[in-house]
Amino acid sequence: MPRLVIYFIEFSLIFNVVLTQDNDAVKTPKLHKWSFENGAEKHERMEGSPTVTIPNQGPFSWKWTWNSKINTTSTSSISPTTSTTTTTSSPTSTKPVYVLKSAARKSLRKTLRGTTPEKRKKQLAQMGKKIKVNKISQTESKKLHKSYRKVKVTENPPALDMFEVNERAGLNDYLFQGDINLDENQIAEFTSNSKKSRKKRQIQNSAQFWPDNTVYYYFDSGLGSNMQQIVADAMKFLEERTCVTFVLNSTATNRVKIINGVGCYSNVGMLGGEQTLSLGSGCELVGTAAHELSHTLGVFHSQMRSDRDEYVTIDLTDVPEASQPNFYKMTAATSTNLVDYEYGSFMHYGGRAFVTSGGVDSIVPKDPLMVYTMGGRIVTFLDLKMLNTHYSCSCPTSLNCGNGGYPNPANCAECACPYGFGGTLCTERADYGCGSELTATDTWKQQNYTFGNSSNAMSARTSFAYCAHWIKAPVGKQIQFRIDAAYNTQCGYGCTFNGIEPKLKNDMTMTQTRYCCDEFNGEIMTAEVNPMPVFTYNRYYVTTYSWSYRYVNSTVSSCVDLSDKETCLALKTAYEQGCSVYDTAQLKVMCAVTMDLCGKVASGSGTCQDRFEQSQCTTYSTNGMCTSSLPLIAEFSCASTCGFCVNPV
Repeated sequence: MPRLVIYFIEFSLIFNVVLTQDNDAVKTPKLHKWSFENGAEKHERMEGSPTVTIPNQGPFSWKWTWNSKINTTSTSSISPTTSTTTTTSSPTSTKPVYVLKSAARKSLRKTLRGTTPEKRKKQLAQMGKKIKVNKISQTESKKLHKSYRKVKVTENPPALDMFEVNERAGLNDYLFQGDINLDENQIAEFTSNSKKSRKKRQIQNSAQFWPDNTVYYYFDSGLGSNMQQIVADAMKFLEERTCVTFVLNSTATNRVKIINGVGCYSNVGMLGGEQTLSLGSGCELVGTAAHELSHTLGVFHSQMRSDRDEYVTIDLTDVPEASQPNFYKMTAATSTNLVDYEYGSFMHYGGRAFVTSGGVDSIVPKDPLMVYTMGGRIVTFLDLKMLNTHYSCSCPTSLNCGNGGYPNPANCAECACPYGFGGTLCTERADYGCGSELTATDTWKQQNYTFGNSSNAMSARTSFAYCAHWIKAPVGKQIQFRIDAAYNTQCGYGCTFNGIEPKLKNDMTMTQTRYCCDEFNGEIMTAEVNPMPVFTYNRYYVTTYSWSYRYVNSTVSSCVDLSDKETCLALKTAYEQGCSVYDTAQLKVMCAVTMDLCGKVASGSGTCQDRFEQSQCTTYSTNGMCTSSLPLIAEFSCASTCGFCVNPV
């Protein structure tokens, strides 16, 4: 599928969102105004303002007031730093200090392979003294936290995150990075300054591979049937998308014992002999089980990567000194990264990791719009690709997979696809049992839908429900998208209960910005792609979304890389080393931007000419293909007839 590059149409947006649970009147400026109370719409709208009816169901009685004023006289893409947005900061109450409870101590002792909790705490403290994490100044910190929009986080969410579960159990001083149970050899490796230090990746070194890509495991007798099913679902999810298999075997030489411990944590990689994975109360999520299983397979957290400073800034201003070593960063000399850095990875910390109550965020992305995407609990496409690369999963034959997909090593007859895409070759809309294909026009259309599970409003489910829409527009048009309103969204870091992810950018393999907070409603976003997928997910009760879409005249550059980034970089390297099997015309049609061939005649054999026969190119031109949405292909096929020898793409 062609990849497009965009020049955004600018705009400025002024809005204010107030969410209350009472019937008090809310004073608002006299702009566009509408509210919802118990499902009934109360409106005072100007013509053209979006409307939506929120369903009257469930134990909620929200009153929404949304004041919106859009100024389209100036131009800009979606702005993460709009200064007029009303924001609320984190709670300023004193954060309690949690100590290791007796039950947590007892279960932890079972997992420590010969040492004691007290000794492990001391070892980690000593390791922490040797780990150096760069700090930024107070001036830099203040500037940093003005770079992104603050939101009103939902209080008392329906479930705690796994890191909160571990913190409340008093485990933070006994685990590395909140959920990693290092063994003594790994502790020594992290603190070693020796040049002989073994090479690590975001995935652990080769000594920690599971032989034959097989993990043997068994359930402790104290692990309930519900948690066993959650673990089985997580294993099935990984097995259906990688070449890793999980085999129930309590007597294998190397095996994992899965226990009903206190907290959610695991070792990293295969240690040899029996090792333990803890999934206790509060860990009832398939994504949490998959997270810990990924540690068992050798995966570390994303923000440990050697290149993390290119993507995030670490601010230790409000991180207790004892917790600061958790922000350890690997070096380029001792690590290798297998996939691109991904904010949305389910192995990435959320923005408030280890922060004291009322403190500033500890991790701030260089892309301010990704603040609330970090810390997600959905296993991403790149998370799976990393495991496949690490365990050398591959297929004997190739498939022409679209949209960044690749042959699925668990079923080589089909492609592994990014979220929102499906079909054998990832060229169709994903069939989640929810969603549809929509056709944009030059006026706003609104889409309203509710999905999830209304049978239980008291607790979050153990897995997500998904929905995928595709928005299509005519050739030469560009899709615009706007979130109008949402019902029962749980605003928080990582959007861990529900969210909407409009896939605006060319790279469909990467998690794009996820939205679960009302402060972003009403903003116009412009897509680089056509069709444009809209991916939504939910694991708590039901969520209703209302969003609008339209098309505008395209300002997209016609010179783009039609192949993915990884392929183009490999082709460029081969060309520079003089061993390319492709001529410049072929390289331009595949990787024009990477090869720096935009605006240049790339004739290949030395003469700019048609590659198709004259009659074919005449027909090509007559049918309007010279000015189609794929000018690079037109240039490659019929450069002379289409006039690209004079005016190259």
